[in-house]
Amino acid sequence: MKKFFISLLSSIFLSCGAWQIDSTYTIVLPEKPLDGTIARSLAEGAEVLKTALANGGTLWRPYIIDRISAPGMIGGKVTAPQKRGTLLATPEALNAVREGLFRVVNEDGGSGVRARISKTTVYGKTGTADVDTKTLPTKHVWFAGFAENPVTKRTYSIAVLIERGDSGGGTAAPLVGAFFDQWFPDPPAPPPAPAGS
Repeated sequence: MKKFFISLLSSIFLSCGAWQIDSTYTIVLPEKPLDGTIARSLAEGAEVLKTALANGGTLWRPYIIDRISAPGMIGGKVTAPQKRGTLLATPEALNAVREGLFRVVNEDGGSGVRARISKTTVYGKTGTADVDTKTLPTKHVWFAGFAENPVTKRTYSIAVLIERGDSGGGTAAPLVGAFFDQWFPDPPAPPPAPAGS
């Protein structure tokens, strides 16, 4: 089973173009020092988590600015997401990984359980990597995942990297849970029951 997931994650991450096969092995089995390439790839990994698993496999170019306008400017300039491609994975494979990311956060004993919040379902992956330093061995830890805003139903991805942390689940996952809990509004209340029921 572990070999299946390594192969699956490798094909997903390689299809987005930024990851190397060695990076995927380090993320899945972080037994060697984390290098700058992998650390820089966490944002790409969060994008892959969101796009590959939350929307069925379409890769979108990330964007931050929704609209550009100025006084006297008619209509302004509206930006829109641009499709980058599609992941090379079957829907069944994407669902299997998504289920694993769900379990990491939402099953008791999962390594990312501290990212769990009551407002919405958080999906994610924790990671811990030993880093060789000249003075003192240390760890860099992370959590990358996604969650749906309970009101707008838009999905947002996130990656948190902590240098010299304890563990992905113990150091980074709680920050992700706190972020989504603070940022997302409370879900709408269910409608009241009809009178006399």
